[in-house]
Amino acid sequence: ECFWRANLYDHVKVGFTINAVKEDRYHLGVLNARQEVIELRGNVSMVNPGGKQLAIQQEYIPPVLIWTAQLFFVTCAVFAAYMGLSSTRRGRTPMHLVMGSALLLKGIVLALWWLDVLQIAKKGTSNRLGQVGWELLEKAQAILELMMFLLIALGWKVLRQNLNLTEVRFALGIAVISFYLGVFEVACTTPSTCNGYQLSRYILHSLCYLVVIVAMNFNLQMVAAWICEAPASMEAGALYKKFQAYKIFRWIFLAFIIAPTLELFLKVTVMPWDALWLFVLLQQLRTWAIYVAIIVAFAQLPNPPPLRVFDLTRDAWASDDEAGGDDARGGAGTGGTGGGAGANAPDLPL
Repeated sequence: ECFWRANLYDHVKVGFTINAVKEDRYHLGVLNARQEVIELRGNVSMVNPGGKQLAIQQEYIPPVLIWTAQLFFVTCAVFAAYMGLSSTRRGRTPMHLVMGSALLLKGIVLALWWLDVLQIAKKGTSNRLGQVGWELLEKAQAILELMMFLLIALGWKVLRQNLNLTEVRFALGIAVISFYLGVFEVACTTPSTCNGYQLSRYILHSLCYLVVIVAMNFNLQMVAAWICEAPASMEAGALYKKFQAYKIFRWIFLAFIIAPTLELFLKVTVMPWDALWLFVLLQQLRTWAIYVAIIVAFAQLPNPPPLRVFDLTRDAWASDDEAGGDDARGGAGTGGTGGGAGANAPDLPL
């Protein structure tokens, strides 16, 4: 349907309003029947009833953003309170600080994104400074998330206290180059340039994902070997806890790798076009679930509480020692009176 017709003279200046009959996707097109060389300049504004500037598919994004931001903030506060308890204070490590920082920074990114969307809803345009701010912070948060996976896979503060020089250089190199590409991706002006920087970051992160997979499986096999060689002791109980944590971490990282592809598939095939808020909600809940799963798996490491089965083993050893002492005292008394029974008694473990 054509809403406006006019002959294209040397100069034409016009302004008109189109009232849409229903909620749908609309496109602006210009038909140049004479195929003349023309130059068009102008502004297009699409406004919903009530003066709302957001597109229909973005209408419910602000409540989703602020709700998920609050979810991350509350989770970070609960985790900080748990780590502040006297019973877990001895087990706090910088790795726990990285986990909490990832939660906190994710909540800040979502809050700033929410403010930027509100700006668009009111005025129709985004504040350039605000948009650049939350996008840069999002790149930094993605780097922190990547470093969290890498450090856990390398066993930092879980299996060993320090990384070697090569591992430190690799982690710093990945972080610096990724942030460098992220800055240029935010500052670019053409789609082709932005896609180039985005593809470069994806390739860099994929390289880091490969290192995470190799290091994670190596540490898992190493802990399994330690368990096979360790005696039944309290230290072996801690190794079992670490082994279970890394087994969970392997599934968490697999979900982290596969989830974006599944989400995009659902967006294209299942979700309606005006349910962009549902796609955003699914992404943020997936990120929250992954962070919580990592915290649950590694919050008590590197000094987990002893397993109950090793408590029972320790109690059994203590009972055997007490019983051995009583038998030794009884055998000595019998030998003093009868002599023969004491001579034929087997050696007792003293």
